Amino acid sequence: MSKPDQTSGMIVAKLVLVALAGFGLILFTEAAVQQNYRMSANDPQIQMAEDAAAALSHGASPDSLLPNGRVDQEHSLAPFIIIINKQRQIVATNADRGSDSALPPVGVFDNVDAHGEQRLSWQTGQGVRLATVVAPATNGYVIAARSLKEVESREHNLAVMGGLTLIGYLFVTFLAVVVIR
Repeated sequence: MSKPDQTSGMIVAKLVLVALAGFGLILFTEAAVQQNYRMSANDPQIQMAEDAAAALSHGASPDSLLPNGRVDQEHSLAPFIIIINKQRQIVATNADRGSDSALPPVGVFDNVDAHGEQRLSWQTGQGVRLATVVAPATNGYVIAARSLKEVESREHNLAVMGGLTLIGYLFVTFLAVVVIR
């Protein structure tokens, strides 16, 4: 191999490393932003569930803890509350789909009993994905949830932007390899 071929090979190897580093950076950034989107989706429900559970534990009436207005879980982006007793039966809710089938799986409540408040994504029987917080109260549980529809739309847009950025980055790296050769 001649000297120019060795130099060209080194340049190509360095550009491949730069491409891999860029690929990793783009993937890391996309994952970090996606996690921020998803974790932030819980923020209103954390406050709602914790405040309602504390009030319930101090003797407040379940109906007095519900936000005004009914929320259609299938179509609304508004957060809602479901208050259930220790027998895991609904005692109050402002959700239109407030039936026992609208509750998270039994294992969630077992986990709350063992470890305290739980934050999870949950898909209802109607196929609606919800950002959900389940907080324990002395005489039951408070579930605060809202649709993930908007967050999932943002995550999709982020994935598209990340993919386009990656394609552009790899194309520029390829052009650099071709030009330097």
